[in-house]
Amino acid sequence: MILGIVLMCCLFLMSFATPRLKVRSSESGGNWKTYSTSLINPPNSSVELNFSGGQYVQLTLANNNILGVGGTVSCHTTAKDSGYWLLPMGSTTQEYDMFGYVPIWWRFTISTISDAAVVSITAKTNY
Repeated sequence: MILGIVLMCCLFLMSFATPRLKVRSSESGGNWKTYSTSLINPPNSSVELNFSGGQYVQLTLANNNILGVGGTVSCHTTAKDSGYWLLPMGSTTQEYDMFGYVPIWWRFTISTISDAAVVSITAKTNY
């Protein structure tokens, strides 16, 4: 009972947070840039992540909830759609690549079908 009340209060407070794009450059092992945002449902059942990067992207989705989460990742750059299921506190990594002149404009739409979702999204690119 108390855990449910605490969870609802956390979701309510996080609903006022706006997803922000954070950039961290130059990770160890080369010129890697990291972009991140969050998908919090309610109020948003989808979020977009747009950035310019290299020819390779690692997209990591991490479930920060005690409930499982399912949804879809759409990469508009490569026209690739894929589904995901995350166990409570679980994560998955998807890889995308495209041959072409850099920088490449990467555009992802991450959506969920879950009623209560708190998903951290991190994109790492080699540009």
